[in-house]
Amino acid sequence: MHNPIGFSMREEPAFHWIVEDAKGTKAKESRIIVWKAPLRTLSALPDFPAFSEADGKKNDACGESGLTLAADTGWADLDSLAAAVPLKLSPRTRYFWKVFVRTDAGEEGESSVQFFETGKRDEPWTAKWIALPDESTQKRHPVFSKKIAADEKEIAAARLYISAAGLFEVFWNGQKIGDEFLTPYCTNYNAWVEAITFDITEEVCKSAAAGEAGTLSVMLGNGWFNGRFGFNQDRKPHFEGGKRLTAEVHITYTDGTEAVIGTDESWDVTLSNITFSNIYDGEQRDDTLPEVPAVKAVIAAPPKGKLMDRLSLPVRVKHVLTPVALISTPAGETVLDLGQNQAGIWRLALDVPAGTKVHLQVGEVLQNGNFYNDNLRTAKAEYIYVSNGKKITLEPHFTFYGYRYVKIEGVSGLKKEDFEGLSLYSDMDQTGTMETGDAKVNRLIQNAEWGKRSNFIDVPTDCPQRDERMGWTGDAEVFSPTALYQSDAYAFYVKYLYDMATEQKERDGCVPDVVPSFDVNSAACAWGDATTIIPWNMYLYSGDSEILVQHYEAMKSWVDYIEKLDEDNWGWRRHFHYGDWLALDGDSSVDAVLGGTDEGFIAEVYKLYSMRIAADAAKVLSGRQKEEEAAADRMSSSAGRTGVNSENHPECADTAGTETLDYAAEARKYEALAAKTLQDIREEYYSLNGRCCIDTQTAMLLSLRFGLATDPDRIANRLAELLTKNGGRLKTGFIGTPILCEELSRIGKNNMAYDLLFNEEYPGWLYEVNLGATTIWERWNSMLPDGSVSSTGMNSFNHYSYGAITTWLYERVGGLMRDPQEPGFRRIIFAPNPSLRLGSAAVSYRSAAGLYKTYWKVVDDNTMTVKLSVPFGCEADVKLPYFDAENVPEDLAGNAILNGLDAKTGISHVGPGNYEITYTTQSSMARIYSTRDRVKDLLAEPAVRKVLDDIFPDVENIPAHMSASPLRGIAGIQGVTDSVLDAIDEKLSKVKVSC
Repeated sequence: MHNPIGFSMREEPAFHWIVEDAKGTKAKESRIIVWKAPLRTLSALPDFPAFSEADGKKNDACGESGLTLAADTGWADLDSLAAAVPLKLSPRTRYFWKVFVRTDAGEEGESSVQFFETGKRDEPWTAKWIALPDESTQKRHPVFSKKIAADEKEIAAARLYISAAGLFEVFWNGQKIGDEFLTPYCTNYNAWVEAITFDITEEVCKSAAAGEAGTLSVMLGNGWFNGRFGFNQDRKPHFEGGKRLTAEVHITYTDGTEAVIGTDESWDVTLSNITFSNIYDGEQRDDTLPEVPAVKAVIAAPPKGKLMDRLSLPVRVKHVLTPVALISTPAGETVLDLGQNQAGIWRLALDVPAGTKVHLQVGEVLQNGNFYNDNLRTAKAEYIYVSNGKKITLEPHFTFYGYRYVKIEGVSGLKKEDFEGLSLYSDMDQTGTMETGDAKVNRLIQNAEWGKRSNFIDVPTDCPQRDERMGWTGDAEVFSPTALYQSDAYAFYVKYLYDMATEQKERDGCVPDVVPSFDVNSAACAWGDATTIIPWNMYLYSGDSEILVQHYEAMKSWVDYIEKLDEDNWGWRRHFHYGDWLALDGDSSVDAVLGGTDEGFIAEVYKLYSMRIAADAAKVLSGRQKEEEAAADRMSSSAGRTGVNSENHPECADTAGTETLDYAAEARKYEALAAKTLQDIREEYYSLNGRCCIDTQTAMLLSLRFGLATDPDRIANRLAELLTKNGGRLKTGFIGTPILCEELSRIGKNNMAYDLLFNEEYPGWLYEVNLGATTIWERWNSMLPDGSVSSTGMNSFNHYSYGAITTWLYERVGGLMRDPQEPGFRRIIFAPNPSLRLGSAAVSYRSAAGLYKTYWKVVDDNTMTVKLSVPFGCEADVKLPYFDAENVPEDLAGNAILNGLDAKTGISHVGPGNYEITYTTQSSMARIYSTRDRVKDLLAEPAVRKVLDDIFPDVENIPAHMSASPLRGIAGIQGVTDSVLDAIDEKLSKVKVSC
């Protein structure tokens, strides 16, 4: 997070930095200095004071500013991925920090000053929870207000600390404060409710300068707390008590005094013109309603959950989309097309007569050219407005929509320019981009990105449009690697995992299928395993083990829960599981959902996976524990020599060594459980000769992924056979699809992986691209080839799960793959798998360690250009594709990318820098066909088909049921001799086809 205000902070915040534009290649030593600033001092400081390293040597106040040195690490070997600095944080205090670095080239650099500001932390609230006196009789949403006048003294800072049961929007003198939407967000309200901090110094000072009191007003909506949400059949709110508000305004003066104005019975409350709001059904507003006299608020009971500082990243408007078309449909409807399926709200400029009812509805696709939203099920996803005759720009307050198309009724003369689509999602830096030489593949990559954006509105939801929009753990788990490539999603997942852990505490370690649960208590493999898989992925991508510290108990409790459920009778196998959800090898009916791979087998595999992760996490924490104990010993022995210690700065008292859990013993425990589980899996699901007894694509993929079989080559061959038998098409679902292409590449079947990627028929990723998809679909056939929607029971056009193929594109196609032994991307393995058909691939990824760029381009059949950028402090093992490492041409011998080239392995080792090489490949990159290929593949390539037509014109008469067999194996049925087949092969050897 960048300069965050009011977020929940641990006592040892971790600081992260990246070095750029250095002559050196790595840091020799680094230093972090942290200054503490009470809010009363802020008016005397610029936003980013010019602190120097010398300021860190002062143990008292820094000059006359009131700043205090809070921590100084001194020059040390600090981890730039996550350097934890012990700080005893005070509530409502700003901390400035700065990093200094010395490189191995003798350089010294320093960062700009950054800050974070704490919220209330554990400080008691003086504000009370308040409500509308008779809310149960009112449909109109309440607005609470208070006149706030500052004293005639110099104001240093003003802060608003606020939360609600429901959603809130806050205003000062009628102007919205901040740029966030849907605050205070979606949490496990039984456990905690988020308090949001706003800096309102400018607003309060402006009113004070005018000699006036300012009016703070807060409008409440239903949101997830009060509105219908989830699967409860009665459609009543999950939480009791109705809409409520609590807020404190703290005005801090430069003389150190403070005024606190909290919500209580003195606050006024009136009614807004919003008469209805709901996450699923939208919003209604009637501007013809009369004003209502204000009454006094009443004290209300607080929500059940603890009120605490926020974890949610801000949900903001990230993109403004203008319609690409204004459509008059065959049914006579007026429909706007944004050109992009997305999630958020909108703005609509209106000038209509008084009493006019304006009705907006949204949808994802058209049907027969007409508006369509039947796949939203019971979600109305609408907006109804009644005009008072005044010009207005409408904008929803307490809902969001998943949509591309908007049907508008009640507006004559509507223009495209009257409407703007506002894309909302949690504010995260985009870290990864990829562009290839194929426009359709590029569209697929964009679709995966938009799918994530649409479903990262505070919670990683399954879909943003229908009557669901819930934090399904399975979707979040399978997509997490891709999300961590696309975005800096660490803080986003921290909040989700915190909710997950609170749900687990209520369920003896069980992870509900959705988080927050909203009364969903069922659990299943792969879905519940999100509690181990997501934090482990976060650690691998960030290099920051703190997430393992925070979430290890939850990881452990999940594995222990499964073990208890298992007992001695394999209870977990027999539990209900979603399995390979939506796979194509199960029931073939239209609304089928369960795949053909045994759910008990999948459950055992994921149990094994979680056990291994728990063991690996315990090993990491064991190492961390030893390092902290050693650091504590060093600090004790060197107290007073350098930096800040707990004696002269109690706020920096060391907290290492307080953890009593024996992580080494934990690691041994879960390793033993994993070994036993692997043996159980082999005994139950594999033959003595290593054959997997569950003969599905997904079973083979899991066998390879997790090392289940004693004969992996046999499994790899069977996977290829199953794909070939199915015409080279996948049958996988939620479990198999995310790892399908990756495992094919790992076993050397890149051509099969590329065939899957480029498949433009059902089922295939480009099938939906050809049908106009701008996000990832829930089903492979969410839409049929004729453009009709396949079903309405469970059919979303904005589900991100299958967008997980992006990880394979980044790693195996683009070649940017994290070294599995080096969390945080300090080392990568650059080994791209180019395709003549794809043409080129460029990846840019701002990792935790720095910015990597990879690039390859096929110049011609026998020439490659490769580029690579490695950031400061990092390194890469490079394996150039189609490169003859044993016969390097003289003109390339000095190329830097070949530094330390090992002729036997073909791997060279490089450090930071920019590299480029163009070389002649060891063999042609074109695909050469032969009669040993499948009939259908031969007939699919025009140049190959011409050869066949010239020599073997009866090839088209081969029965369809044999088309998946090699031509040479069945040609004898047609009376074709070997000499004819040899002649075909001779001709085909001269035909080069892009692969």
